[in-house]
Amino acid sequence: MSDFFEFLNSGKAELSPSFCLEHRYLPFKCGKCVTVCPANAIFKDGEKIAIKKEECTNCGFCKAVCPTGAISFGGVTPLKEIAEVRDEGHVGCTLNSANTGKVNLPCYGFLDAGEIAILAAAGKKLNFYLENCSTCQYQKGKELFLTHLKETETKLGGLSGITLHQKGRPPKDFSRREFFSFLTGKIKVTAATFLLKEDEDPNDIFAKRVPLKYRYFLKAVELLQGKINGELEIGESLKVIGECNGCGVCERLCPTGALRLKEGELTFKAHLCLNCSLCVESCPQKILKYDGKITVNDVYLKTEQVLAKVLTKTCAKCGKIFTPVNNEELCLNCYITEGFKTENLFEGG
Repeated sequence: MSDFFEFLNSGKAELSPSFCLEHRYLPFKCGKCVTVCPANAIFKDGEKIAIKKEECTNCGFCKAVCPTGAISFGGVTPLKEIAEVRDEGHVGCTLNSANTGKVNLPCYGFLDAGEIAILAAAGKKLNFYLENCSTCQYQKGKELFLTHLKETETKLGGLSGITLHQKGRPPKDFSRREFFSFLTGKIKVTAATFLLKEDEDPNDIFAKRVPLKYRYFLKAVELLQGKINGELEIGESLKVIGECNGCGVCERLCPTGALRLKEGELTFKAHLCLNCSLCVESCPQKILKYDGKITVNDVYLKTEQVLAKVLTKTCAKCGKIFTPVNNEELCLNCYITEGFKTENLFEGG
């Protein structure tokens, strides 16, 4: 059995508030991590999400369901160990002692759709054993795993190399010495070059804003270019159904930067959209809606489409082009300057 996961268990779930939808926009209701946690270690603290680390069991369900990758486990992931499987891997889990094997996840529910996609796209042959899941206290993990497996299969048009066994358990004939030799590189394996860095370059805006799980999915699609149908649907596209006033709320709240306001236009990069619904919910005018589909080809082409033309005006004072919110004639800088001059800005204050 892989003792690597005894080390993994020293890590606990960690929340990055800047990625959490409920932290980014308080009225938004997500709560997927709260609902799925079997230990009730994740809870609502007032209007925000909080974690009781001492009660975390490291099952990883929260990480797997979080749409924006706001939850991690201290930068440690079992994906590397599974990815280094050279020929055929038999995957077990540590939270169910009846299902441990040579290489283990804490639970199958730990894997998110992006990790499944990249393992499949890289041609890994992996076996998962489900017989003991129904009697495990973490049986929710089986449901999550199968859901993410189905989601990935639908988006990629099929999955090869992943085999589910309804009977049996993973073999354990991998000695402790062999395993640690494997980890330290004494057993030669093909490097998993498709793995992405978890400690991102601080200057890489894409890596900072797009969650690792989704970057893995995008990488999987790129690896499969030419092998899968470009018209396969991977998400829902956006549409503007009214007049955009350029307030910028959607742009500021979008976790990945898929929406941008520039030069009098609201633009949309479909391949960066997580379908988290934050823009739809937060738009003050309620003019954003899901309509149409995001396809595999959108990932390849990385197009930026114009969703709306935004009303612009020329400032009556300085001549600068600006986006009015309430039919103002002055840009913000001139409005403030003129306000100070006439002492009207803070009247009554």
